[in-house]
This record gives sequence, structure tokens and C-alpha cells, in this order.
Amino acid sequence: MKTFKHTLISTCLTALIFGSVSHAAEEESAPSKPPKAYIGQLPDNDKLKVLAEHKVIARFQEVKFRRCMGRTGNCPDRCGNSGEFANFKITDYLHYKKLGKYGDDKYTTYSVQVTDFDRNPKGDPELGAYIKTLKPGDLVVIEWKHLYGAVRPGGHSPVRPLLLLKKIDKAEAKRLIEAK
Repeated sequence: MKTFKHTLISTCLTALIFGSVSHAAEEESAPSKPPKAYIGQLPDNDKLKVLAEHKVIARFQEVKFRRCMGRTGNCPDRCGNSGEFANFKITDYLHYKKLGKYGDDKYTTYSVQVTDFDRNPKGDPELGAYIKTLKPGDLVVIEWKHLYGAVRPGGHSPVRPLLLLKKIDKAEAKRLIEAK
């Protein structure tokens, strides 16, 4: 009986080891497909007021480290505002609506933070993975809203959630510009 248990255990371990090795090899050989677009979400907070809506065509420039120049005791390494930012140059506005007195005006550039000071991913990991698929010069559609309200207990501040980041080609950019 003891031999049967040992044989059973060694068979299971062998299957587990070789099964996971062959599975890992399958995963490595399978090409990873980049997502077609990054779709973000609005914060689930009914106390936020929409001040402006933006939807643009932009050209991806680079991901560059930016150091916070704030004057707090947490700057630059613990404030959360230092890190790598993906930078875009806006070429065309597809939609713009200023809904509040203090809503943002139209932008000429757009940046989104993807890592913190220590280059650890910040925010939605899906966004960071999507940005890694972009090359300088790629055209993208970007959509975001400028919101203001109670984002934490006792504190009101602006937030600008990214709702859409999608790579497009020149033909789609032309079609979107003509349709606006």
C-alpha cells in the first residue's frame, strides 16, 4: 500500500510539473494580442459635477519621467505626482463642451501618468499595458472629462478620468474629422 501511495504521488507530481511546463511553453509561444482600445470608467460618485468634456485626436510622443516640483514634505518621491507620463500632442478636437464656469479650456497637449516615482505601475494596469503598445507618432483618440466634487471625505478637488485611448490609422482619423 505504501508503494502505491508513493507511485501515485510521484505520478501526480510528474504530471503537475510537466503539465505546467508545457502550459508555460504554450503561453510563451502564443503571441499576445494588444487590446484594441483602453476603455476607462467614470468614478462611481454622484457628487461629482461635469465641468468639461474632451474628445481629441492626438499623436503619441513618448513616455518620459517627470519629477514633481511641489513644495510639500512629501515631494517629490511620496506625493504621487512624480513618475513616468505618456505624452500626446493634440492635432484635432472631435468634441468639446464646457459645462461649468471653471471647466478646462481646450488642450494642445495631453499627459497621463503611468508609473510612480519608483517606476511602479500607477493607476489601471490595463492602461499601462496599452500605452506600451504605442510607438512615437501613432495616432490615437483620447476622451476624458473634467469633473469636480467630493473625491474624499472632507475634500473637494478636480479629477480628469481617462475614458478612452484608442490607436487609429490615418484613414480613420480623416473619417472622424470629417464626421464631426
